[in-house]
Amino acid sequence: MKDSMSASKKLSWERSSWLQSSTVLFVAVVAIALPARLLYLWQVADQPFMATLLSDSRAYWQWAGNIASGDWASRDLGTFYQAPLYPYFLALVRSLGGDLGALRLLQALLGALSCGLVALAGRRLFSPMAGLAAGGLLALYAPAIFFDGLIQKTSLALFWMVLLLYFLAKVVQGGGRRSVLSLGITLGLLILVRENALLLVPVIALWLAMESRSKEALPPRIWQRLGWLGVGLLLTLSPVAARNLIVGGELALTTSQAGPNFYIGNNPRANGTYAPLRPGRSDTPFERRDAELLAEQAMGRSLSAGEVSGYWFRRSLRFMKEQPAAWLRLMAWKTVLTFHRHELTDADDFYLYREKSSWLNSLAFFFNLGWLLPLAAGGVVLSWPRRQQLLPFYLVLATSAGAVILFYVFARYRFVLVPGLALFAGFACVEGVSLGRKLLAGQRGRSPNADKSPSLFTAVSLATALAVAVSAAVANAPIQPPGADSAMPLSNLGAALAGQGRYEEAIEAYRDALDRQPDLMEAHLNLGGTLVFLGQPRKALPHLQEARRLAPKDPEAAHLLGRAYLALGKRSEGLSHLQRAQDLAEAGGDEALAQQLHQLLDDLVDGRNR
Repeated sequence: MKDSMSASKKLSWERSSWLQSSTVLFVAVVAIALPARLLYLWQVADQPFMATLLSDSRAYWQWAGNIASGDWASRDLGTFYQAPLYPYFLALVRSLGGDLGALRLLQALLGALSCGLVALAGRRLFSPMAGLAAGGLLALYAPAIFFDGLIQKTSLALFWMVLLLYFLAKVVQGGGRRSVLSLGITLGLLILVRENALLLVPVIALWLAMESRSKEALPPRIWQRLGWLGVGLLLTLSPVAARNLIVGGELALTTSQAGPNFYIGNNPRANGTYAPLRPGRSDTPFERRDAELLAEQAMGRSLSAGEVSGYWFRRSLRFMKEQPAAWLRLMAWKTVLTFHRHELTDADDFYLYREKSSWLNSLAFFFNLGWLLPLAAGGVVLSWPRRQQLLPFYLVLATSAGAVILFYVFARYRFVLVPGLALFAGFACVEGVSLGRKLLAGQRGRSPNADKSPSLFTAVSLATALAVAVSAAVANAPIQPPGADSAMPLSNLGAALAGQGRYEEAIEAYRDALDRQPDLMEAHLNLGGTLVFLGQPRKALPHLQEARRLAPKDPEAAHLLGRAYLALGKRSEGLSHLQRAQDLAEAGGDEALAQQLHQLLDDLVDGRNR
């Protein structure tokens, strides 16, 4: 049976000579993708959040600075808690004199190259025109352009995922040991930016073994291919594992945060996305400290990084065992979040940036998951007759989605699905045009991938329509209005601006956050603290009282409220709240704040006695 590629070549636009050249195809797609990213960066260049790093971005940039200054082993970190490859990539840029602007330009180029590689993978799997469509979809996909402008590992993760798909396509087409070795190296590099990609290792290894056996290869041949995959993985993962063993004292292939992250996504209070282990402490410096502190308090002893991770895994497994129905509902909800068009916010919010860029806003109406997912679903159905050849791509997509659903959902975490979806969506575009031409011409004989019988043609058409309809319903279900979760990023932006002494801009960001979410504790706390610092305790008091009401166990809320009362001359109320803050800090294990409050109370008492 002729495959879809030969059928597609019958179309006039598929016979274009320029499409037959992989170099020309690659350059054409990059020529679309790079200007799209540069235009976006130009439009948002003067926005304060482009010069102000938040949360993970700030932590990565500081970590990279330490590496570039000579601490190439990152000895102070012990066992890595965050994926290390991106900070080392940043360190290389910083060592060469690059600043944030240069880094964003480099990531824009990297994102454009990723689009070109998707086109080449689509060309290998389906046809040149399908490759062009896949690359074009990724080139103009609004979240992809947004992520390439962030100081986040998403851009690097996209590149390795696309390269993985490209080498997988080469292996599918009979590539030898070099292709398998390259596949292993690329998979290892992907794991070093996205730890849950470890789940792809057994899946790809099993497929390699099955695929070799289906071709009646001798056992030595099967083990040889698996061996080259393993060599590629060892080349990339063994340096990190050795470093963790030497510096951290225990063997960890990548990082030690799997347990806490798994618990965040699988516990009785989980909502499908990120929620810190201790309320109000979502900033990066708190994550590891809180995971260790809570685990050690529960166990009554000091724990290694691996033991901390194991403790949180056990907590999650206990929840799954004791409340299976609740866990299954949670998994279903995370599945919806994973495939929904809404871009779940992180420290940097897609919808906030979209407000500042007319170009990004225009693209977002058409190039989003609400359109891409239905197209990809149609492509999967239409490509089903070639399922044996395309099996590894189905498996990679399914496993990558499962890796997100098993933990918790962020827009940047699920983004690794997009290049695979783009491949099938591009194929669907080409096959859709082909089917449309046949229908318009009155040819009811066969689809490019079906038998000549009209009944089978009808069945394929109905199956495709059903897949598109179901995926469109999931992707576009009304769960949350876009921009509703922009309040926390605005509050984080305000805190960063205040740290730079840009207080008026910070206050404006806090007020904008509260306009969007009036009960956001962090915005009330940060705004109140800034007003106290500026000598405006009367204006600060309502915000700090609201923060205290929303988070009665937060020591910082009590601390700042106490300072506001003292500034207003209400000494007894001030001392009462400061004492409460010290008690909360001691109970929560925040020794630095507890010591600071203890000293402050001592100074206040001594001053009164004098």
